[in-house]
Amino acid sequence: ILAVGIALAFSSTAMVMPILSERGQTGAPLGRFCFAILLAQDLAVVPMLVGLDLAGGGGGDPWVKVAIAFAATCAVLAAGRWLLRPLFARAAATRAREAFLAITLLTAVGAAAATGAAGLSPALGAFLAGVMLGESEYRHEVEIDIEPIRGLLMGLFFLSVGMGIDFALLARFPVAIPLAVIGLVAFKGAVVFLLAKRAGLPAARAAHAGLLLGPAGEFAFVVLGAATLAGALDSATGAFMLLIATLTMVALPGLDALGRNLRGRPAGDAGPASATPAVLTDLVL
Repeated sequence: ILAVGIALAFSSTAMVMPILSERGQTGAPLGRFCFAILLAQDLAVVPMLVGLDLAGGGGGDPWVKVAIAFAATCAVLAAGRWLLRPLFARAAATRAREAFLAITLLTAVGAAAATGAAGLSPALGAFLAGVMLGESEYRHEVEIDIEPIRGLLMGLFFLSVGMGIDFALLARFPVAIPLAVIGLVAFKGAVVFLLAKRAGLPAARAAHAGLLLGPAGEFAFVVLGAATLAGALDSATGAFMLLIATLTMVALPGLDALGRNLRGRPAGDAGPASATPAVLTDLVL
């Protein structure tokens, strides 16, 4: 139950931030509030993935698992600090754009392989790679170089996840699945609405934030997969929750349009454009 709750609590950074960006709302109160919530969720991924890895894995001394997880995380971050900077500096000296892209991809794959070899989730290593790249002084160059293929990589991620979704469950649970989708969006949306009101947003903007952050996010796929592999979640329940998360994300553009109508703004009306910080997960998902 805890694994399912954690998985569905995440919202979609990969979908919400582009929606806000193309509407020119990233610098507005609504955009800043959504970004703060999404960033907090992204940072919570690391301890959550470590916890799932420690919970599974066929027994053993839990303190040994903690030590291995801590050592692997520190090793990956240390490698990023002492190896990435010289590599990026060399690439900058040669002015080879391909080198920046190659180093970025090598960092993500290498970190995932390192944590996987240590018995941890490869997704944890990929996220740590995003953290390392985001802290580098060359992060802007990395963002520029990866921009042309970021959409392609994101599409491959969702394609690989979609291939594992059992849509036959819709026929087996024609009532339970729609009710679960509506219930998830309604519950999360109500919580976000209250938080947004507490943060000072007007009721219409708070409702819009609730509709944007109510659906599940891409990290739900990572968490559900990790929980299933760790033995914390059976495969049937994981498949059911994976379909729920997918359907809520499919409904996100429509929920955004509903939120804009609540605010009295047509879907094509964009506010003043503003820059948004790069989201770390865009580099690794």
